Amino acid sequence: MPQTGSTPARAGLIVLFGSGETSASGRKVCDWLLQQMNDSPQVSVLETPAGFEPNSAQVAGKVAEFFKERLQNYRPRVTVVPARKRNTPFSPNDPDIISPLLQADVIFLGPGSPTYAVRQLQDTLAWHTLIARHRLGTAVILASAATVAAGVYALPVYEIYKVGEDLHWHSGLDILGPYGLSLVFIPHWDNREGGVELDTSHCFMGKERFAHLLSLLRANRGWVRRTHSLGHRPGERDLPGDGTGAHSRTP
Repeated sequence: MPQTGSTPARAGLIVLFGSGETSASGRKVCDWLLQQMNDSPQVSVLETPAGFEPNSAQVAGKVAEFFKERLQNYRPRVTVVPARKRNTPFSPNDPDIISPLLQADVIFLGPGSPTYAVRQLQDTLAWHTLIARHRLGTAVILASAATVAAGVYALPVYEIYKVGEDLHWHSGLDILGPYGLSLVFIPHWDNREGGVELDTSHCFMGKERFAHLLSLLRANRGWVRRTHSLGHRPGERDLPGDGTGAHSRTP
């Protein structure tokens, strides 16, 4: 659990999933994470990345059930935080809505839309609370869309792949910026859903389009690619995870 008292706080772990956060391999990573904590940790599932979807409560609810059922040995106390959209009754700026984050030992953000997550979380009470809790030791788990959104830039996957917008980058939440790390996170690196007819690797962009996207990044920006998971505490090396991908930095 996050440290308290006079001992200087240590930033919490950050776990990045490309996908499969509720799979058997994802369970292994979460199991390892909860082993680092005291019994009965408080887990908050932040609904925001999927907040535009009519079934966003079910999307977040499945993750909550995963923690309750698949990790029941740790007796986690799980709460869904329905911070779906600004200027609504479920606003990420509503203190009552986001109050579970204040006591969370683990904060989870997962599937949805990367750019929607950025628009709805950037400079909000929910995001500032998450950052503050992380600095005090709370672990943050990011999966799928939330992983993309957390970089200094976010890949607008749907806008390019589904809508046909020109290749571009969207500003991201930059979760590691305060630690001097300017990173872009690209999950679904080895995606093969397109079969032999369409290259959907590199997060559905394909090798050729992604090469152009890389050229659009500033020369001094770093980038990470991962196929499964990566555990990291700011200021330290990679921590044990299930990752079989690689990570690289641009020159």
